[in-house]
Amino acid sequence: MTGLPPILQVHNRYRQTGGEEAVVADEHALLRGGGHDVHLRQWDNADISGPGGRLIAFARAAGNPDAAAW
Repeated sequence: MTGLPPILQVHNRYRQTGGEEAVVADEHALLRGGGHDVHLRQWDNADISGPGGRLIAFARAAGNPDAAAW
């Protein structure tokens, strides 16, 4: 243990990959390289497709049991 606080890195991936994904990966690598215990939690907008996906996203807006269990 390094004495450094653990870090939760949260990211939402968009439907079109862009520079943001590279920044998240670089930050993750830099923090880990600095001795931090980094946990990356990601969601993906591709999961919100069609009426079913949108309905699930709406229902989880008040509380997401998958995220809470993590």
